[in-house]
Amino acid sequence: MVRINKSFIVNINHVNSFDNDFLKIESKELPIGLVYRDAFLKKITQDKIIKK
Repeated sequence: MVRINKSFIVNINHVNSFDNDFLKIESKELPIGLVYRDAFLKKITQDKIIKK
């Protein structure tokens, strides 16, 4: 689990896709906050969902 903004904590196993500003879980598009972006990217690469 990782916080992506002040309002949302998500399970990274359910993330379908993401870009710099948003991530998708099923049909929902959630914003990634600037403050949380680096931690999100570090966590998602650390858990080997994507390769560097």
